[in-house]
Amino acid sequence: MKRWLSSLIAADFVLLTTSNILGLFAFYQVDKQQRTAFLETRQSLKMKLSIEEQSAEQVKIRHEFCLKLITS
Repeated sequence: MKRWLSSLIAADFVLLTTSNILGLFAFYQVDKQQRTAFLETRQSLKMKLSIEEQSAEQVKIRHEFCLKLITS
């Protein structure tokens, strides 16, 4: 009976330890994917902002050029 109980406790310990390790591995993978997605989104927003700023600058230059053509 005592040997059976110690085997049961050992099996429970192995199961619990393995479950915790697998949980940590899964958490690490999800966290890594979320961080990567965040960085990609951040980079995309930076590029979008840069393009919008350049586009606004080009529009401003075109307007100034057109005004010069009209006034001259």
